[in-house]
Amino acid sequence: MCKVFRKRADRIVHQLIEDMSYNTCGFITNQKLSDKLEELSEALSVDIQSSEESTLEEALEDKDEYADIDVYEEGEASLVFCSNALLEEDSKLGQLTSGGKQLTEFMLSETSMVFAFRFYEQGEKVAEDFYVFEPGFTCYGANKLQLTEASDILEEGLSAILQPLMGKPFEDLDLSASVLRLKL
Repeated sequence: MCKVFRKRADRIVHQLIEDMSYNTCGFITNQKLSDKLEELSEALSVDIQSSEESTLEEALEDKDEYADIDVYEEGEASLVFCSNALLEEDSKLGQLTSGGKQLTEFMLSETSMVFAFRFYEQGEKVAEDFYVFEPGFTCYGANKLQLTEASDILEEGLSAILQPLMGKPFEDLDLSASVLRLKL
């Protein structure tokens, strides 16, 4: 069982980091969301039907439109994976940032070579970064992450957001860790 799981985990890591064919969306916030499912449901305009346990490895798989929402927690932070259809320009994610909370939304597509980050504080979107790598490198927005054409999006982009909140970069997350899978 452990050998099979390790092979599958290695395949996912290989796909995400080495093959660079990943498409992943979600957000990270400096609060535990497993205790705030009603607020999360309202912010994403979805109805949560049920929940079950899953793994971080499964959470990293591409999500279909309006698929499950996966919530991984470590320390006082939550890393949420969901469909990009739930992360629209006019989303209500900002409402999760009252009381000094912060939230960074990410939409990462190695397939199309487009990477987007939106930053929320005090209920409002305060900045956004859009990086396009083809046909040439272009940055739109605030460039808050200060990424360049030579940047590795996972290591320098997503990890720059994760490290302060979870104490580790993206590539050091334990793929066998438990996540809360919310069924819509």
